[in-house]
Amino acid sequence: PPPPPPPPPPGMPPMMGAPPPPGGGPPPPPGMGTLNPGAQKRRIQTNAKLPMLNWVPVQHGQIENTVFAQIDDEKVHEIVDFEQFEAAFRIEHGSGAGVERAESAKRRTTDATTLVRSKGPISVLELNRARNLGIATRRIGLEVDEVVDAIAAMDAETISAEKAELLRNEFMPTPEEVELITERIDSGQKVAPLDKFLHRLAAVPRVKSKLTLLMNIDSASDSLKTIVPSADSVIVAATSLMASDKLRKLLEVVLAYGNYMNSNRRGGAWGFKLSVFDRLIDTKSADKSTNLMHFVAKTVSEKMPDVANFSEDLIDLKTASTVSLQGLRQELQQVQRTIAGIKQELDSEPDNARLQHMLEDLGPGAEAAEKTLEEAVVHFENALKYFCETSSEPTTFFAVFTRLIKSYATAEKENTARARAEQHALERAQQKKTVREVLVTDVADDGTSPDGTESAGAKTGDDADDGPAAGGGGGLSRVVQVEDGTLDALITEMKTTAFRRPEGMNKRDTRRRMSMKGSRPPDYTASRPWLK
Repeated sequence: PPPPPPPPPPGMPPMMGAPPPPGGGPPPPPGMGTLNPGAQKRRIQTNAKLPMLNWVPVQHGQIENTVFAQIDDEKVHEIVDFEQFEAAFRIEHGSGAGVERAESAKRRTTDATTLVRSKGPISVLELNRARNLGIATRRIGLEVDEVVDAIAAMDAETISAEKAELLRNEFMPTPEEVELITERIDSGQKVAPLDKFLHRLAAVPRVKSKLTLLMNIDSASDSLKTIVPSADSVIVAATSLMASDKLRKLLEVVLAYGNYMNSNRRGGAWGFKLSVFDRLIDTKSADKSTNLMHFVAKTVSEKMPDVANFSEDLIDLKTASTVSLQGLRQELQQVQRTIAGIKQELDSEPDNARLQHMLEDLGPGAEAAEKTLEEAVVHFENALKYFCETSSEPTTFFAVFTRLIKSYATAEKENTARARAEQHALERAQQKKTVREVLVTDVADDGTSPDGTESAGAKTGDDADDGPAAGGGGGLSRVVQVEDGTLDALITEMKTTAFRRPEGMNKRDTRRRMSMKGSRPPDYTASRPWLK
């Protein structure tokens, strides 16, 4: 066989029929391989100048394995007519639309509490310290022996967490105070009750660590009762967000409106940061009567009504929005330190039944809480990546969706009220139009309407003697069809037409009757008192 052709010089394309160089094959077809980070969205040419939606766009190279890789706002552009939207949000020449924000700073002040001065026995302690401890003794409410015995036995029922904290932080004597009190006792001098209390307290083995355990045992039990449910709420909320198809379609609508407003000037976006949900309310129409959320809700209700109840797919958002994973980690670490302290005390007192019971209560619960918390962290981080969000706390992340649900519901309610008002106005206008068509209110003197046809409400010939309208063209119109509002129209017609005498009709006869009223015979008037 002939030898293969030599390779082309550097910078020259390969010759026809030559095999492609290694790694230089044709590009993969569209839809295959990884996403192209340089892909561009089309720019949408609008018929009017629109305000900008203040969002943080997500580019094509960032949407892989996220919710925005599963949505296509072009579908929304195909089914939505943006003409009404443009009319509402268009910016007239010389005017601008901006978002007004008012931020208020809250200041908190704290009032210092004053301690009540009380008298006390002579003590080796400094005067103010002795006074403060005398006041704190009343809060403990136990005798010295009871306190010492309860601490030595680790009796959490007698020494509550509040009392243990008070004893540890306020009543622990300094080495100098212990030395002075010991000198007085050894010399046989009289010792103040408060000094005796501090001396007995300092004599308890490992008193500070025991008080620390008594402080933390109750809080450790409470923490274990809250860590697991809080972590579970984060797991459930994150899972429901990622699994909701209705939420994805709603994001698709928001992306379509944002690109419609921004793409002509800033270029199209493939996604957005969730902070845009708050901007939907702030972006108002030219007359300030509606905002962008109203149009999003209207589009959903008209084009994809099955998406309107998307909030039903999102579970435990309100609870999860109050959870801080960092706070849960700190609580769990405190529980683990408490367990380590209990184990350390058990090494010194292996027969202490109370310590063993505490360890049995806290140990399994701490292991379960640690496992659940780790699972919650994984689910939450997956949700952050799914929505193209950076590191955050559930208090911030889930709160965005709770505000979205609330603002969407408000916009939906306002849209319904606005549509109902418009429908009522249309019905009233239609009723007036129908009554105008049914009632003939402008009847000519000859019994014909202005267009020359015979009026339905006029009477001519022999019929003139049959009704009260026989006096001419000023009678009531005849009702052909009774509908809502017909009665009101008749009353109005009676006020304006029925009792108004046609101009120039029988004026002379009326004046003659009125002039003859006083010349009637007395018998005639007496028998008719209403003529008086």
